[in-house]
Amino acid sequence: MKSVGIQYLEAYRRLKKAGKKNFKRTVYFLFAADEEIGGPVMEKFVKTKEFEELNVGFNLDEGEASENDVYSISYGEKNPWWMQVKISGSPGHGSLFIENDVGTKLKNFLDIVYAFRQEQKEKLENSNGKLTLGDVVTLNVTKIGGGVQVNVVPDQFIIEVDIRIPPAIVSSFENTVKEWMSQAGEGITYTFTQHAITSSTTPITDEDPYWKVFSNTLRDMDCKFKTQIDCGSTDSRFLRAIGIRAIGFSPIINTMDLAHDHNEFLEEKMFLRGVEIYEKLIENLSNIPPEVDA
Repeated sequence: MKSVGIQYLEAYRRLKKAGKKNFKRTVYFLFAADEEIGGPVMEKFVKTKEFEELNVGFNLDEGEASENDVYSISYGEKNPWWMQVKISGSPGHGSLFIENDVGTKLKNFLDIVYAFRQEQKEKLENSNGKLTLGDVVTLNVTKIGGGVQVNVVPDQFIIEVDIRIPPAIVSSFENTVKEWMSQAGEGITYTFTQHAITSSTTPITDEDPYWKVFSNTLRDMDCKFKTQIDCGSTDSRFLRAIGIRAIGFSPIINTMDLAHDHNEFLEEKMFLRGVEIYEKLIENLSNIPPEVDA
């Protein structure tokens, strides 16, 4: 989120201008490429010697905009599984009833996965607000391809599915995927172009020094907030996977969530209020004694 990156830099500029720069910790600003296609750069970077030498203790990343007056704080996020499914069958002429045809198998598969999707949707809707999108599995078929010409039954369809899985159930979820394939019929295989398995979350109790400072800073600034599992994916998952605390937070409230939509916008007063919040967060988090990591 470009607005968050700009707010980081403006907050630090203000701190530096005010002479507040001798923090107990080093502050790094990292802009990594290709987060929207799965974060391959960050995934590799956290495994390098250069990253290890940064000695990172805590990470702030983008979060979600809120449409009411309560800020959303993400202490974990769902795991993206981008699945390619190949459905193979018998080819033939379009004028015949072809047995073992891919169209029937495609319908069977879609019926199965969309029945699961509906179950998850109803689970969320019937929770009386106790659950968020981060607590259920979301699933969408995003691409369907295949066929040669209109009068030829093809021997294969390829579909792509975007699945997002909460940390608490990700380790066993592939059993569900295998069950879908078995129910849909023979000749159906799957591979993953993205297959994150991270069950790690960041502590959100006052026993954790980072969370205590983070949450108290927001309270001191009269910010109402709620904690949640992020329904999307950020590069923070790669840090959590190696034991580094990471919080997703965008200081945006009373704003329509138009991420990836047309005419996405942020009001000026909301942007500037966010800068003020980051000023205090950066200052307070950067003055946590390094000894707490010992």
